[in-house]
Amino acid sequence: MEFSNFFSWADIVSIGGMTAIIILFTQFTKGAADFIYDKICAQIGTPSCGFPTRAWTALLAEIIIITTYGLNGDIVDGKSLWLTIINGLVLATVAMLAYDGTKAALTKPSVPEEPIVEYPTPTFALQEAEEK
Repeated sequence: MEFSNFFSWADIVSIGGMTAIIILFTQFTKGAADFIYDKICAQIGTPSCGFPTRAWTALLAEIIIITTYGLNGDIVDGKSLWLTIINGLVLATVAMLAYDGTKAALTKPSVPEEPIVEYPTPTFALQEAEEK
């Protein structure tokens, strides 16, 4: 395994690679975005609870995918730019759903919350067993 090239351009342009990149960038930059957003809201005088994660993920997805396709030379006209923007929104949605699914799977308890209830055997079954 070669560690000198963590991601190639071909990996990043694929749906799985782009989803991984978007999730990683969101995780690494969300704290800074919240900090800056809170500072701006404090200057304006409005209360803030952080930058919305879904909006931040969509913004990052658009920046990453337009940059990636632009560096690869795949954006040649206005039509391909719009398709790239739509693709970025789809990838942002996929990244958020993948993150939410992983988070839900990790927080779900492995042991059932309610104990298994054993129901009593019906009385007619016991009577038939005694008669035999």
